[in-house]
Amino acid sequence: MRKMKSVSFLLAVLLLVSLITPGVVGAEVKSETKVKLKDLNVTIPYDRSDIELKRSEKGDTVEIKVLDKKSGELLTTYGESVKPDPSQQNTDATLSSGTYTIHTIYEEREDGPAVSRLYTVMRVYSSGSFRQINEILDTYWQEASSGTWEHDNEHSSTISTSGSFPATEIETSGTATVVVETTHSAGGEFSIEFLESVGFSISSSSEGTYFARKSINLGYRYSLY
Repeated sequence: MRKMKSVSFLLAVLLLVSLITPGVVGAEVKSETKVKLKDLNVTIPYDRSDIELKRSEKGDTVEIKVLDKKSGELLTTYGESVKPDPSQQNTDATLSSGTYTIHTIYEEREDGPAVSRLYTVMRVYSSGSFRQINEILDTYWQEASSGTWEHDNEHSSTISTSGSFPATEIETSGTATVVVETTHSAGGEFSIEFLESVGFSISSSSEGTYFARKSINLGYRYSLY
């Protein structure tokens, strides 16, 4: 009898724990991979074994395309360019204590004919092996392909993951609406059928022009180490 009571008590405790922490059992751990661009590292939300990285470098700019290893599908694109800080050049303080550089980073996504980039511009201080992000200069969206489309309702922000600056890691996020102007007779990526197939909602105007809209978001985390 005493043994049966012990077993019942143990089962009750296990049931209580499962109710208090419902996400523990069977929880899926999200895989991440840290990849170096030019000077900064970007955290990619995919397991390294599932992706293929295609790196290209031109001048002061590095770009990495992330592909699904099985299908070859383009998942996302990251880029970084580094230039000297013009406001800090040729000063005695800079020469004696370190250097300042301007880093422009972005993530890119494709939605039919629309290629959107979310940029962050930051000032980085370096002295020997020591580096820190001193400040964020700008965060913005850019329409990176041509055609009859534009962004609407753009929002973007960048924060330090430590809560203050200087910092060694930042996180950028942004939302926007892609608006494509098209017609019933348009073909290819501007056709109504194709736009609907990639997640756009369609509305028409009295002049026979159609507008396709899709809400998008991007977010990334960059670090110096």
